[in-house]
Amino acid sequence: MTVLVNASVNIPSGSHDFGPFATTTKAALIEMDGTVFPAGTTTIALLFSFDGGTTFPNSASGTYIGPTIPKVPTYRLSFELATQPDHVKATTIAPSAFTTQVTLSTL
Repeated sequence: MTVLVNASVNIPSGSHDFGPFATTTKAALIEMDGTVFPAGTTTIALLFSFDGGTTFPNSASGTYIGPTIPKVPTYRLSFELATQPDHVKATTIAPSAFTTQVTLSTL
C-alpha cells in the first residue's frame, strides 16, 4: 500500500480534486472522517487514467448523506481495475465547505 494523501484537508463547496498521482497498482482506497460531513449530499469519486493523466475514463463514486445519526466514523470508497492504469485521482463534490481527515492510498 502506498499512501498518497494523509492529512487534514479543507474541502471547499463544489468540486475538489486530489491528484492526479502516478500509480503502478490497479486499486485505490479513499477514507474520510464521516463525523464532520456537512448537511446534504457529498459525492466522493476515484478515477483512473491510462494516458498519463490526461483523461480519466474509469471511475467509481459513492454518495454520502450528512449529517448521520449516529455519526459514521469513516466513509470509505475503493475501486479496482483489471487493467493497469498509470494515474489515479480522487474528487469530492460537497454542498458546503468542511475540514476532514483524508487518506488516499493505492493498494
